[in-house]
Amino acid sequence: MSVFAGRRPDRRLFIHGLYPIPPRKPDKEFIFIHGGSKMGKTWVTLWCLESYARKGHDVRYVEVMDKDWSPKWLDMLLCIQAGAPPGLFLGSPPLIFRPLDPKAFSEFNHYLPHRLRDESKPPEWDGRDVPLPEGLDTSNLDGLSEATVKEIFKSFRKALVAAAEPGNPLIIVFDRFIDSGQGVTEPHMNKFLLPYLFGPAASGELVAADATGIRSVKLVLVLNDDELKTYMRNNPRPSLDDLRNRSHQVYLDGIPTKDYDRVAREFFRNLKASPDHAKRLFKRVTAEDEELLISFYNPNPAASWKPETLKAIYDVLEKRSSLMT
Repeated sequence: MSVFAGRRPDRRLFIHGLYPIPPRKPDKEFIFIHGGSKMGKTWVTLWCLESYARKGHDVRYVEVMDKDWSPKWLDMLLCIQAGAPPGLFLGSPPLIFRPLDPKAFSEFNHYLPHRLRDESKPPEWDGRDVPLPEGLDTSNLDGLSEATVKEIFKSFRKALVAAAEPGNPLIIVFDRFIDSGQGVTEPHMNKFLLPYLFGPAASGELVAADATGIRSVKLVLVLNDDELKTYMRNNPRPSLDDLRNRSHQVYLDGIPTKDYDRVAREFFRNLKASPDHAKRLFKRVTAEDEELLISFYNPNPAASWKPETLKAIYDVLEKRSSLMT
């Protein structure tokens, strides 16, 4: 959280938005993180999420974009359910990339193949567990009736809430919508994801109470300014502007150079406060080494600096640590 040093309002919005057990019921269920490119949005978000997951909170991270394709709205829904693709990580994936509870999606998975064929009367679900279907025929995705699309999203939202633990909100972060000219296209965002997923979340619709307690889902949207412009180009309704007005909102921009020294030193203190990092990253790192790193990355006094500077320092420590093991 060093990037928020000296920025108390932003820090409070960010922490109160993500942290799932606040002292009072939050008035907004959607978190919107945005800013310029290379401002550290992804890095700060991942840093927070992994810490929350280790403490037993129910958080997931969805990296929307894959450089080899442009995902459609249905790809997004399936990605949320399935978690990280098999083989992406050696061993078990980090906690924030785990799949959601498969039992919660049985009804959704049962009806999905039938709805993709636009069947008016699909067979009733008998209550049995149904895994995520493989080899789905999505050739008619763009030709589905509006009623069918609404039913798919309605069923998915119901499954999301069912996947949440009672009293422990499920928090899902969506990041990297566009990369290298590819990504979720403006029509798929504005015609489907905004009105049927993100909009209902911002309206507080992803909440349900049963005999076990209250289940709720919070969604977090991470966008850079270029992605925001792309999705607002045709003035959709609801628009991302509407969404921002109904959400916890954090904007990350350049940090004044005068704050660099203080933030960098706090960054080192925070790293060393973690037992895991202290043992691994700071093995044989002297106080003089720290001073050299802080001095080397000191930005031009006439310009602001980006949080990615801290990531560069972190990467140096990581590389040095790996060479010494």
